[in-house]
Amino acid sequence: LCLRLGAKDQRNAAEPNRVIRRLQPLRGALARGRSLRGRGGSLTSGPWTVSGGRVILVATIASLLTTCTSTTAVHLQTPASSPASGVPVVGAVAMAPTPPDVLAQCRGVPSVATTCPTSLPRASHYAGKSVSRPSGYRFNVFSISDGIPTGSPFEDAPPAFVHVVLQSGRGLVRAYPFAIPTQGVGTPLTDELLKSARSTPILISTATWGGRRGALVLMPPYSSAETIDAGHLVFLFSDGGSDSVVSVHAWSPASQVLPTLQAIVESIPPA
Repeated sequence: LCLRLGAKDQRNAAEPNRVIRRLQPLRGALARGRSLRGRGGSLTSGPWTVSGGRVILVATIASLLTTCTSTTAVHLQTPASSPASGVPVVGAVAMAPTPPDVLAQCRGVPSVATTCPTSLPRASHYAGKSVSRPSGYRFNVFSISDGIPTGSPFEDAPPAFVHVVLQSGRGLVRAYPFAIPTQGVGTPLTDELLKSARSTPILISTATWGGRRGALVLMPPYSSAETIDAGHLVFLFSDGGSDSVVSVHAWSPASQVLPTLQAIVESIPPA
């Protein structure tokens, strides 16, 4: 009810107040403990009331009406926006501009420079570093992190822990110790999937973000695969013969991970 009134308030500030005024007698009667006659029975001020075969949580209704009529009004969460596109990404965690020193470091790494995001999940203090690539491969790796992981996706949500990895160059996909699925039927990203025992990557879906078409893949945890992006949701795409990966360490609730990665990817300036 509050959300509906809040949504209407965005279109017409006066309309919700008219609706609430019409509901005031119900709230007043409930507060005084009076019974209200209704079709097929009565509504009382007790916590549970049966009216016409329907169970109604009256206390909850009273609470909602009190909340809707408070001076605070209804607060709707503002979605995170990706600076490059300016389009809100619904469901992402709170985002903030990439620290200038970290962004400068990232843009100084060959091949990775074109995949540096200008927006990251909000955290207290990010550190960036270039990571050595496996011998014989022609790609580069840059790691951005804040916090210390516990090893459990249920305790490693931003801002307590954030780890973003950027990889780009030739031979990137071949460097993984397993095949990366990029086609086929995807598996929904859920909390159950995060806590499952996984020894191989799992295709979540495909997407086009910021003009880049790629595959979303959930990597196995570090206990099964000692890769820098173990336990990450990765976005893998190709550009000009080179492979690139932008990834973020996954956490619970899993519903936040994909839109947050989308906000990160879409903040990367066009090549």
